[in-house]
Amino acid sequence: MCLEYHSAPGKLSPFVLRKNFQGYLVKSAISYINEVQSSLKLDLNHIILKLSSLDQNQKFSPSIYTGYHILQSAYDSQNKTLVLDALHFLVQYCNDKGGNNNIDYSTILTEPYENHCIDTFRKSNPKDDFGVPAFDVVEMFPILNVKKYKIPPSSLKKAEEILSLIDMDLWKEYQAYVSILKIFQGKSLQGGTSLNCFGTVYLRMPEDSEHPVLYFLEHIVHETSHLHLYALAGDRDLVRNDSASVYDSPIRHDKRPIIGVFHATFVLARLVRIFQRYLNHFSNDYPEGTTFYNRISRDFKTGYSILKENCLFTTLGRQIFDSLDDCTKI
Repeated sequence: MCLEYHSAPGKLSPFVLRKNFQGYLVKSAISYINEVQSSLKLDLNHIILKLSSLDQNQKFSPSIYTGYHILQSAYDSQNKTLVLDALHFLVQYCNDKGGNNNIDYSTILTEPYENHCIDTFRKSNPKDDFGVPAFDVVEMFPILNVKKYKIPPSSLKKAEEILSLIDMDLWKEYQAYVSILKIFQGKSLQGGTSLNCFGTVYLRMPEDSEHPVLYFLEHIVHETSHLHLYALAGDRDLVRNDSASVYDSPIRHDKRPIIGVFHATFVLARLVRIFQRYLNHFSNDYPEGTTFYNRISRDFKTGYSILKENCLFTTLGRQIFDSLDDCTKI
């Protein structure tokens, strides 16, 4: 039977997708290690055994994803020193505990693996068509005054409560994929996650002008949806466009490869769903939700049009794209 892939929460179990995604990571890492064993004449079976012993029914620690991507990059470089260093990191990270469906909270830079991801975020400084920075340089600072800025913020906990009440399927995704929420201060970047530290979600504290509960509701759904799409796609491509070609983005000011537009539009479809449900249940609590809904709906239509006109979909990508409009109405 052919499995039907759909963008809406609840169509596929996030726990099954997570297990499959983690299985792929282990299999791929072991493949790299076997290649290193063969080329360098080393006995690395103890590392293979360590990876094979990981419980794929439980969340992996985000550090394991970081270790895997460091190994992948080192292997591609064909630099023996970097490869051996990467294997050392991976072994250490395999000792980190993943866990069940609980979510931890802290500020940034409390875990060794984070440096890899934080550096990537901090170095992002996209340019527009004229070579001018499209927005301010990303700033990410740890929260030093934990008495003033309680972690997790009460507004974040309220956003989580709302999500669990209006969309249990997306709440299950949040529990399945997110291991830790990292709260930071800064500018430009509001939130982020990455394949390099899958399970870690970075969220900037809202500005005084931003509604804190709705801000956090938007961004926990946003980042969870990225993680779901990563797990859903696995090692399969969603688009066939040249990665060097860039297009207008429905969210960001700079032009992006079409896969970035695909991810953004996927996220926006689910945000339309969430804020539509929010308005149906809690509009009297925070009437500002209408402003959020109108902005997100407009951006979704923009992203959908860009994909429809420019995207060369794979079979999987087409199946997910065709479900996006339906997702906004469920």
